[in-house]
Amino acid sequence: MTTQRPARQHVQDGSAAVAVPLLRRDVGSPPPPPGEVVASIVPRHEQPRERLLRLGAEALRDAELVALVLRTGDGRRDAVALGERLLECHDGVQGLLRQGPRSLSRTPGVGPTKAAAFVAARELQRRAALEEIHAGPVLSGSVAVRRFLAVHLAHHEREVFGVLLLSARNRLIAVDDLFRGSVDRAAVYPREVVKTCLRHNASGVVLFHNHPSGVPEPSPSDIQLTTRLQSVLEEIDVRVLDHVVVAGMEQVSFAERGLL
Repeated sequence: MTTQRPARQHVQDGSAAVAVPLLRRDVGSPPPPPGEVVASIVPRHEQPRERLLRLGAEALRDAELVALVLRTGDGRRDAVALGERLLECHDGVQGLLRQGPRSLSRTPGVGPTKAAAFVAARELQRRAALEEIHAGPVLSGSVAVRRFLAVHLAHHEREVFGVLLLSARNRLIAVDDLFRGSVDRAAVYPREVVKTCLRHNASGVVLFHNHPSGVPEPSPSDIQLTTRLQSVLEEIDVRVLDHVVVAGMEQVSFAERGLL
């Protein structure tokens, strides 16, 4: 049985011929319309991977970095053009990295393989931020904490309430997403917060929740809940160091606002 290889076109880059596949697309991406197959014919030294290795990642445009995650185009666009399209559809890098696997897979040109690559990239970013918190004491209003929570809650389309559980020396013990709710609220039960603190033998907590609406300002009910949790947790000698409200890449710290 003879296996037919995809047609290839050779392009001179000034010193050597570079073979460029005329058609490569991710599994799950829609096939191109008949007769509409666009190949990217770029000299090898100008391709994103080679430019990154030669000049560093900071020299690449956003779309070129996205292209390196995508690896291939969708049969109608090369990887850079597809990267530009994704950035446009999701309002830039932050919006793109906030997408979950289902949302990404629904984007034209992105199948399960490409979606998984983006989710993996975001998880590495989250774990790097988590390592930063583990490296030292957690302090109220901490930039490291806010950076971690921005990534941790980025792709949630519904409200999530959770806690960072801390030791007596304010070192991170665990991160626990305790309650999930609707797009604008989550039911929070103080007894469950108490049980979680006792289970981990925590001496302090940083409360957190997100506002999927995109506005990080604490609501009156957020302030009331925080006051109630402070009172309940004081009974078991657990300090509330902060409560951080996250909306996209913006956060509001109760400690910085003087609300604790």
